[in-house]
Amino acid sequence: MEKILDTLMNKGRLEGEARGEARGRFETLTKNLKSLISKNHTFEESCELLDVDEETKEKLLETGEFSVDSFKQAFN
Repeated sequence: MEKILDTLMNKGRLEGEARGEARGRFETLTKNLKSLISKNHTFEESCELLDVDEETKEKLLETGEFSVDSFKQAFN
């Protein structure tokens, strides 16, 4: 029984680490995109420069951080 619990706990820890790493990569990508956009690149150009795939682009747009309104607020 103890071995089963250890295995489950280890699996949970590994899954948590993987989610944390993915979140960190996404946050870094967001930061890098914002940096390129602030240097007058479009969202599409920035994604191309950073080799962002279509699925990730969709996820980025879903966050709302790359909407026209979000940039209007940032520069006002």
